[in-house]
Amino acid sequence: KIPHRQEFKEILFLCNKMKLIFLLIGLALPLLEAGSSKQLRKLYWHSEGLEAPVLVRKLTTRESTLVEIDPVMLVRPTETSWTKRYDPIAKQAYIDVPVWLTVKNIEFALRSEISVKFAAVTDVTASMDPGSVYNAFGFVWSQGEEMGVLRLGCSDANQDKTGHVCNIDDLVESLSSGHNAPLRRVLLKAEVSFFNRPPVTLEYRLRLLNTRRPELEDYSVSSRDRKLNGQSILPYCAERLRLLKSIRINNGTCSAMVYEFDPRMESRISHLVEEPICFSADPISPESIQRDPSDQNRWTVALKMLIRNKNNEASLLAEVVSGLSKLGRKVKAGQVKWMALWRAQRSLSGALLDDDSVRVGELRLPPALSGSSRDGNGEVELHCRHEAACRSLAAKIQANPVNFWRHIRWQATFLVDLSTESLPPQCIHAPEGARFAALPKLSGSSLTSGAAQPGAEEAAAWRQVCRNPPATLCRTKHTADDRNWIVVQQRRSASLGFDRPWADYVRGFGDGENFWIGLTALHMLTTASNRGPGVNLRIQMTFWNGTEAFAEYTGFQVAGHEANFSMTYSQMSKSKSSVFYDALADGKGAGFSTYDRDRDRDSGSCSQTWGRGGWWFGACYKFYPNGLYPPGGRNLDWKYMKWASNKEIVSLSSVMMMVQI
Repeated sequence: KIPHRQEFKEILFLCNKMKLIFLLIGLALPLLEAGSSKQLRKLYWHSEGLEAPVLVRKLTTRESTLVEIDPVMLVRPTETSWTKRYDPIAKQAYIDVPVWLTVKNIEFALRSEISVKFAAVTDVTASMDPGSVYNAFGFVWSQGEEMGVLRLGCSDANQDKTGHVCNIDDLVESLSSGHNAPLRRVLLKAEVSFFNRPPVTLEYRLRLLNTRRPELEDYSVSSRDRKLNGQSILPYCAERLRLLKSIRINNGTCSAMVYEFDPRMESRISHLVEEPICFSADPISPESIQRDPSDQNRWTVALKMLIRNKNNEASLLAEVVSGLSKLGRKVKAGQVKWMALWRAQRSLSGALLDDDSVRVGELRLPPALSGSSRDGNGEVELHCRHEAACRSLAAKIQANPVNFWRHIRWQATFLVDLSTESLPPQCIHAPEGARFAALPKLSGSSLTSGAAQPGAEEAAAWRQVCRNPPATLCRTKHTADDRNWIVVQQRRSASLGFDRPWADYVRGFGDGENFWIGLTALHMLTTASNRGPGVNLRIQMTFWNGTEAFAEYTGFQVAGHEANFSMTYSQMSKSKSSVFYDALADGKGAGFSTYDRDRDRDSGSCSQTWGRGGWWFGACYKFYPNGLYPPGGRNLDWKYMKWASNKEIVSLSSVMMMVQI
């Protein structure tokens, strides 16, 4: 039967309606699978007339609303960004392109939202579009860092389909003149986790922002510039807050940074104090170990953090006032004001980042009461694979909390609420650098004297290393990825010879420019109790052509005198090294040798043959930082300072060895 025309129209209408319904269901399924996750909006971040779009996502549940921001992948070049470099070992000419994954200003702009933060990024890789003449040699970045570095350049004689040969000078000239076509061909793949869910791989194109790194002052030019998507932005505090002193509070287990308020300002307040962020000495209760309600295959343990709250505010302030009086500052409690903790972002050392069984959450703060004091302590949640792992971890932290908390640092932002002629009613104070959640060597009872105390052996080792001569033994260094190190060897000039006997290398020697910490100190630093199997070792070198290189090793250990101070390590960390060949491998497992004490694997004496310096010689070496300093610059003789690959040896103009603390 042929349907009537009207019936045909009705059938066609029903079909189109069903198609529309199925289309809507198809669009809705990804949102349902994401747990009601949806794109909130695209936020345009303004800076000096330029715009950078930012994707913002929102998750709404019955309990709360969470807002997370995609990585921004912004390139903000500086005056030295397009500097040509060369790696003679890998034979690669390259430049380092700074890429910002997060921009804190955006979080400030969205502060009216609840729980605003950048989505968690766990890995970033870089590649070039097919047909590009340039290479992306990698993306150097540590998890949790705000910025990474894209290594872009030429390897061998690359050429595209038209026959154009890769030339690093052309790349530098192009980028310096503002032609950014090579950057547009870079593809970044990031593993991003939204709302604590399993990570997904997203692809990003670089965006270039031709300005300096903007701070909140950029928005103070006019009322229009101080608005970002309808949200007011607070300016940074005036530079009339002079850092005075770090004062110990909470019976010496915590510290607070005190700033002197410029007396020229018309205010009764004379000093401002940053709110403390320290670990709590309270016992870890069994009730704090629970199954994660959001993931039944994971367990959590909640650790208390000491922050200013309604119960301890008066006592902490009294300790600050007492500390100021010891400095000769006679002030009353009413002249000292707390800065309100607005935001705290934690960064982890390599020891925790390398531990796949533990995940450390951000600082969670209780709600603020009147006067910005809070109702209770803060909390950091640790995630474990199973209950037994959480209980074991809690026991270790309880026995010696410093061993855990020394791997965590906090970068805090504070809200200052003042009203003067020189300061706005409210402003933001964001100090440079980060601080420990614990005070190493001095926090808690675990580092008191007496062998019966947990951690006493480790504390004794640290005290012996740091208090005995030479004075260079406690020289520390802070690297850009927010890790702290003790420098154990350094060579910068020919002013001090390293051709020394066994006794000198055991005891240590040197001055402020060139030194060796000593084998006894190295043994104690790398094998002290409760520190696990060795420590991280970082070697930083400069070649005579100006190229800087570095290599990192995990599980580095130096045995005691009875084992001839033999050296070993777990592996070379290729992802944290700029060189590819492990030149330290030749001496792995070897005892230490000097010209008067031969413990090498060679038939002769490596030390006597090659410059009379001390080292862990195999037969004989590929890395020799204690060789003779090259006279007059570059020298390829094997008795001088060298780093070698399987193809060639490279002369060093400076070298530094450090172990992580």
